[in-house]
Amino acid sequence: MAFLSTGPIENNPVSGLRPSQQVTVKIVNRSVDSASSISIQGYYLNAGTRVMYVNEVLPIAENQVITKNYYADFNGFEFTFVVPDNLADMNDPVQVSVWGKSSTGQLVTAHRLVSEELLGENNGGEAGPTGSTGATGPSGEQGPQGATGPSGEQGPQGETGPAGSGEGTTGHTGPTGTTGAGLPGPTGTTGAGLPGPTGTTGAGLPGPTGTTGAGLPGPTGTTGIGFAGPTGTTGAGPRGVTGLTGVTGLTGLTGQTGVTGLTGTMQYPKVYAGTNTGFVYAINALTNQVIASWPLNQPGTGTKTGYGSAAIDTLRHKLFYSDGFSVVKVDELTDQIESVYVVGNQPRGMSINTITNTLYVTNWSTNSVNIWSIDVDSGTVSTITVGTAANAQPIQVKVDPFTNRVYTLQDVVPALTVYDVSTNAIIQTIPLAGSRPHGLVVDPFRDRLWITYNGANYVNSYDLSTNTFETNITIASSIGNLSANLVTNHLFATGLLVYVIDGDSRTVIATINTGGNSNDLPAVNPYTTLIGEYPANSVYVPVGQRNYVTVIDQKSNTQVATITVSQTPLWTVIDPFVN
Repeated sequence: MAFLSTGPIENNPVSGLRPSQQVTVKIVNRSVDSASSISIQGYYLNAGTRVMYVNEVLPIAENQVITKNYYADFNGFEFTFVVPDNLADMNDPVQVSVWGKSSTGQLVTAHRLVSEELLGENNGGEAGPTGSTGATGPSGEQGPQGATGPSGEQGPQGETGPAGSGEGTTGHTGPTGTTGAGLPGPTGTTGAGLPGPTGTTGAGLPGPTGTTGAGLPGPTGTTGIGFAGPTGTTGAGPRGVTGLTGVTGLTGLTGQTGVTGLTGTMQYPKVYAGTNTGFVYAINALTNQVIASWPLNQPGTGTKTGYGSAAIDTLRHKLFYSDGFSVVKVDELTDQIESVYVVGNQPRGMSINTITNTLYVTNWSTNSVNIWSIDVDSGTVSTITVGTAANAQPIQVKVDPFTNRVYTLQDVVPALTVYDVSTNAIIQTIPLAGSRPHGLVVDPFRDRLWITYNGANYVNSYDLSTNTFETNITIASSIGNLSANLVTNHLFATGLLVYVIDGDSRTVIATINTGGNSNDLPAVNPYTTLIGEYPANSVYVPVGQRNYVTVIDQKSNTQVATITVSQTPLWTVIDPFVN
């Protein structure tokens, strides 16, 4: 892979205001026939600590340009970019530039970096030595001035070659070029081309006569100066090897800034909750207020959603959920149903690969051994066999977008299968000791899996790099579902209580009483610090026994609010950026 970085950028306040309030990132794929993708991570630097607050993987089509804006009102920040191996050696077709902008939208010159200035691989080599310049030969004797003949049309300029030995037809006379370098030679015979009316013998077209071309002096040829066109300067002797490209010079002065465009509006983060009574609720994550609700499918054959049966495409801002017999797609900007994908009975766990725009859904019906793969663009539904026994009943699925591998939990026959989409084959089956596995988190940054069980009182961590179980984290009761903040490396396991687990130390660091059994899918906002005073630090837990969604503050690990919905909420999901 190709790795690029801005390096740490200082952004301390000047007269009480930081120079850059926002960072604009422009990405362009200059390839005309190869799509690619790019991973973006942003970090803020505060009091000696480097904390990730941006983590995105973007697909980029041929000749596509993408513009992304990020908050940057910190004392320091850094952005890194990763381009896959498949295009890393093709003259760097994926180019990146980073632009700091002030609170008024003005560019900050000190915070402007184009692709060649980013730190990392493939950024040029050291400067090589310049080849030596040949000595200029002495001028030949000037012939007598002939009478001026009419000028012919000027031909295109070409490279000067050595004087020919044969006589060609006279070319159209062009202006005399600069003196050719090298030892003087005999004047070439008349250049090629149709002759104009011949004047008396002379140097050709009037005007200041250039010095005689290279070669040893000889007899004066007939009228004309060789092939038409301005003559370039010729080096004397063989040309030296071209040196390596030198370091790019300092950037020139920034031009005047154009007129500032109209100010855009930022959409609030959105939380969605699905209930067992057949409704979906949209919640403003800044005010914790319900802003819309609608039946699962209008019209539709399904009447109930399932535990944990929802997913969010945070790149295209689409919501997916189960209505009992099919999968429904909703546009988050309008909260309107866009598509319905008919799959079969009891679709449950879901996960989307935002790079390939493919949704994976488990088939939890009796004696099932498969999951469904949905191509969201075309609407094509395919079946993938993942079960290792006739009654496996897959219950949860997660996809790693970087490796394009699909991880599936089997409910009745405890096991986890690893399916490689690129080879369309199961490449690994991991037996599980716990009963009724239910929750699954894939951490692609630390190469780790986390698994919870309905029939056991512990959480597993599994190291994908060594293919070994690392530890069992004991919990006071059986666990339902599981979500994670991969920025802070904290996990939230639901059951009789909500258990907060530190992924680094693999210990329970807090327990939270939500007022009822909450073993359903929680939604975690990964950005604990975001834009200004926005409260972007919440976890949303559906509490089926109490018909509400509990709001937990990630910084204090305490319950701070409840949001009433209809009976038995079964899942929540969140989109931190809906714009």
